[in-house]
Amino acid sequence: MCLTEGEKVVLDCYLCGMGHSEIARYLNVNRTTVWNRRNKLREKYLAATAM
Repeated sequence: MCLTEGEKVVLDCYLCGMGHSEIARYLNVNRTTVWNRRNKLREKYLAATAM
């Protein structure tokens, strides 16, 4: 999958067990930004695994 830098960081944070609010504070971004990046990750994953 081709991920943006922001998506990679959000994914890494999720894999470390962080939640939305923790990730937002860690990255110094809005929670909505984290939510949007997570949704993009989900879309890309589903597109890559769809048959």
